[in-house]
Amino acid sequence: MANLDDARKAALLPSEYGSFLRFIGQSKGYQVESYQYGKCQAKIYTEPGDKGGAKKSEGIKHAIKTVISNGYALRGEVRVYCAMSFEAQNRAFHRDPGWNSICYITLGKEVMAAADRDSISQQSHPGFERETVTCIHEIGHHLHELSAGDVEFWGTGSSLSGRPVNAAELSQYAGTNKKEFVAEAFAAMNIGRKLSAAAMKEYRDYNGPMIGG
Repeated sequence: MANLDDARKAALLPSEYGSFLRFIGQSKGYQVESYQYGKCQAKIYTEPGDKGGAKKSEGIKHAIKTVISNGYALRGEVRVYCAMSFEAQNRAFHRDPGWNSICYITLGKEVMAAADRDSISQQSHPGFERETVTCIHEIGHHLHELSAGDVEFWGTGSSLSGRPVNAAELSQYAGTNKKEFVAEAFAAMNIGRKLSAAAMKEYRDYNGPMIGG
């Protein structure tokens, strides 16, 4: 598999790892909880005083357990940072300053609250809270970056550029771009929804994460 060129990596790092550092820099400190399931070693970071911290932590554990139990290869260290800042985004970060693969997920203040956008996490799913579905969505981004490879995921002019075709089957947010389509489809499948043949083919065409991969 080809590797992304150094110039492209250098251009991406400020918005990738730099954004992660800005996120965690908004907190005055975190309390850390360790959680292991299968071959995944998770560290869950919550801010002292976060009244929703315990619920977020349980939702994150549920997400990790769901993904692994469904047969997806989530391995190694996973860090999830929960912030109380309004500016914090729900986001997955994939690469450290040396362009080594990482799985750092950030969850913003409103991760448990209703939002005005149509996404899988904002729809009603018995047995799955918003924070769980959001975390599954972000894990989907991480696994997609691995399954697609960094050239396809990060390169200019890749097949992941542009809008998806079958997003309406999932959510309005799935139509944002092809990466969001994959993450929304991944979340949907992990909570028990079945995709149409057309949506599943599109998911595969974009190298969406597959069971066992």
